[in-house]
This record gives sequence, structure tokens and C-alpha cells, in this order.
Amino acid sequence: YNMFFSKGKELHLDELEQLMEQHFLQLEKGNYHQQYVYHSENEKLLQVTSKLNDLFSMMHSRMESMSMRIQGVIESNDMFFYEIIMPSGKYPADDNILLIDPHLKKTLGYGDETKIESLKDIANFMSKESVELYLSALNAHLEDKTGKTKFDIKHLIRFADGQDRYVRTCGYARRNKEGIPYRFVVSGTNIDEQEKASQHLTSYMTRYNLINQA
Repeated sequence: YNMFFSKGKELHLDELEQLMEQHFLQLEKGNYHQQYVYHSENEKLLQVTSKLNDLFSMMHSRMESMSMRIQGVIESNDMFFYEIIMPSGKYPADDNILLIDPHLKKTLGYGDETKIESLKDIANFMSKESVELYLSALNAHLEDKTGKTKFDIKHLIRFADGQDRYVRTCGYARRNKEGIPYRFVVSGTNIDEQEKASQHLTSYMTRYNLINQA
């Protein structure tokens, strides 16, 4: 993604501000590979844009490295991520932007033909009880300006093979100084085997205790 300064045109501060707003929009979309292209005899501006380009290249390199590490963690732990960007600090709202990690479909076993573009699409794979649990925990977390109310739930979600499996869903909101959330990042982990093993053990211990009390 390139941002161009017109040759022979004086760059005003308001124009620079508009260009930086475009830059932030690209960052919100996860595009860190940006370059300013500028042709001028103004050496000062050339130095500034060169430094900015060096900064963007460094950011892009570090984000690629971080992405590779995160991908390794995701694949080894059967996880997925998605995030909600809330410019107005409200959810749900028309300005909300949902960014979904491709691993969500992979973890659930769905292919490219399956549409998952919104929280409503995700909710379609959940029972009514799971959706209510999710929304209750989400609203409680977002409305608590201190951020101390955790978003950490276990619920069932339907996988591509038609089986409902347990998933642990955790989330954390980034907030401004007033405690208003503007970004909410969610991770989901397939914990079906662990959860069913735990339930089996609990059931076994209950039966064992009942026999001993008889």
C-alpha cells in the first residue's frame, strides 16, 4: 500500500493529517506493509519520508516475526482468534469491524464455502444457551470500565462433522482513559477432550462417593 505526495505541490499539515488517517485505517486492517513515495527537491521532506519508510519496514518485519510465532502457538493448541474494532466504543454498532482469523474455520473443520463473516454467523453454530452465555459474558466485560470482569467461558459449538464440542472462549478489551472499549480480542480453544475427561472423572468420583456412603 503506497501513499503518494504530488510532485511540485506544497504539503500542508491538514493534508498530512488526512494521509496519516489513511495510514491508521490500513493499520486497523492489519496492513503494516506501507511506503510513502515522494518526489521533490525538498531534502527535508525526503529525509522525513525516508525515515517513515524505514519505520514501516521495521514494523512490517517485526509483525511478520510475531505472526509466525503466534501461528505456531495456534496450530499446536488447536486455537483461533478474532477481534472486534469499536470506533464509537459501542457494541453492537454500525461502525463495528470484525476481523476473523482463518484458523477459525480450520479449527471447526469448515471449508471456504462456509460463510463466517460476522458474530451472527458464528452464533449459528451455537445453541441458544451458549449464545446467551456468550452475550451475557461479553456485555458484562465491555460494560465494566475497570476491565476486571473477565470474559472467559466454556461452551459448545458445532463442528463441520455435525458434532457439538466444547470450546473455551476468552477475550480482553483495550480501553481508552475513560474505560471505554475500542478493541476486543477473542481467542477460542478446542478443549473438548479435556472437558469430557473432566466430566467423566467427576461422574466417576460421584458414583464412588455414593457407594462408600451406602
